[in-house]
Amino acid sequence: MQMAPQDDKPGAALVAAPDWIDDLILYEVATKGYTSPNGPESGTFASLRLRLPYLAELGVTGIWLTGHSLGHPTHFYNVWTQYAVIEPDKLDPSLGSEEDFHALIESAHAHGIRVFLEVVTHGVMSESSLVREKPHWFKGGSWGMVDFDWDNPLPERDNWWVDLWSDMVVRYGIDGFRLDVAVYRWDLWQRIRARALAAGHPIAIVTEHGPGYLGVNDIFQRGAICLSTQTRGLKHDSPLLTDLAGYFQRRVKPHSSAYQVRVIMDNGDVLSTAGTNPQLRIASQRHEREVVRNDAGAPIWERWIVTLQVEGGLPETSIEDVVVADEEGQEWHWRPWVEADCRLNLARTSPSLRLQFAEKYPPGWLLAVQLSSHDNGWEGSPLDENPYVAQGSRFVFGYAFMLAPAIPLFMSGEEFDAEYRPLPGHSPKLFGGELPGRGRWLYASWLDWSQLQDSRRAAMLDDVKRLIAIRKRFRHLIRPLRVGDEVSHLLAAEITTESAAPKPYLYHNGDECLLIAGNPNADADLRLRITLPLRAIGWGTDTLLTVTDLWRESPSQMLQAREFADVTHIIQRDKTPRGGLLVLHLRRHTS
Repeated sequence: MQMAPQDDKPGAALVAAPDWIDDLILYEVATKGYTSPNGPESGTFASLRLRLPYLAELGVTGIWLTGHSLGHPTHFYNVWTQYAVIEPDKLDPSLGSEEDFHALIESAHAHGIRVFLEVVTHGVMSESSLVREKPHWFKGGSWGMVDFDWDNPLPERDNWWVDLWSDMVVRYGIDGFRLDVAVYRWDLWQRIRARALAAGHPIAIVTEHGPGYLGVNDIFQRGAICLSTQTRGLKHDSPLLTDLAGYFQRRVKPHSSAYQVRVIMDNGDVLSTAGTNPQLRIASQRHEREVVRNDAGAPIWERWIVTLQVEGGLPETSIEDVVVADEEGQEWHWRPWVEADCRLNLARTSPSLRLQFAEKYPPGWLLAVQLSSHDNGWEGSPLDENPYVAQGSRFVFGYAFMLAPAIPLFMSGEEFDAEYRPLPGHSPKLFGGELPGRGRWLYASWLDWSQLQDSRRAAMLDDVKRLIAIRKRFRHLIRPLRVGDEVSHLLAAEITTESAAPKPYLYHNGDECLLIAGNPNADADLRLRITLPLRAIGWGTDTLLTVTDLWRESPSQMLQAREFADVTHIIQRDKTPRGGLLVLHLRRHTS
């Protein structure tokens, strides 16, 4: 492969994302625990298929299926997982036959739902036939498994890998993949993507972490804009919960990430650019576009390289590792580590360092936001807490997630505030199987659909359906943003209230406006008045507006724009039916 300049437009001439990706609402399904036709951990392709009408009514447009190929029954957390994959090219017979799998995909498509498969990219379990028959394909291991030797290109193995996942697209109609841990071989996934397009079935690729390579991956999952962490749940200090418009206005600015650097010396000393008395400083920061072509000269991916010049009192002793971190917690390491794609190059020119790494959010990158995922409740989480994130909060689910200008990803059960119920064998320990039934890993949840007989949970489901319906109805306003987009259609509004409240935000196109405000307080209603940014919208104080409450479904009213600021709105307390939110549609009256 070779690098060369390319057209000015980001992603020009690359294999583009499918047209449908902007409408993606991705819902994660752990196949074994999602349904229980024969008791715990008995979910199958067929039983999931029976739930597709429910998913279509919910309004999701894609399912991320975290279970299809032959896996180990107890390796991680003492439950069956896709991540302990044995044979990636064989369906797990406990989930069903090829006919069952094909019927699931066809039925999902008939219900307007795309299907994404989980791909464990790093390796397989030691008992895999691949390890016995092709030992030269592997080297080392991680997560108690045997790892592919991706650093050593092997045409036989590489072609097998491309054929395997391309066949899933061509043979079954799979719409995309989520790649676990790391990509490792960007060239192979570009080939898979190109082959799918050539077969008339373009796919989307979701990677767990960054960086973004235009032409290969499309969105991040755990590396997305996340509302939660694996062990602490909801990020209460997330800017998404206080000023969503301000956050996205900053996020779409190219090269806007702020970095801190840690240098770990071999004697244990740690030097940093952070803190009140930093030992190091970032003297300069540069961004360069890099287009990679194949041997025939065709562009296959595009990325941006960040170069940091770090200066300060570096001792002459050896460096053990260098870590660059952004404000969202993404890290790049000099030494090999689990996120293999986030490596940095180091050049030491005393007394400074030059660091280079691939940018997480390159210009043109499509933004996604994650509410909860299967990794919530990871080892170390409190054993008495629910690993779900929203937990009945309409404010969190609506203001900060479903109505945000990004592709939403969330875990099954969140939509009806499922009470977390672990599979009977689920251990709180990643390995070892201790304390079965006490774990909190969300992947090992056992969904109890009888909980929907509880009117409180049924009301949550009804409210989530309404939020998804609003997002779809106003897709011309709530469109997922890309880095570099112009965002004058997304604005913050000012409020007058006696208590602290998140800043309302709105989408507009000159003729209409969608206004979202929230009340995160589950104990009290919120009274507020909202001042619209009329000049930025293009409305005058005498503009006549039709105002419709989409959330409470109260009758529409007509008033002049100047009068809107005098209206007192009451947002009912959060975690109640139609509480936590205010969603207004304002249309300029032209007749």
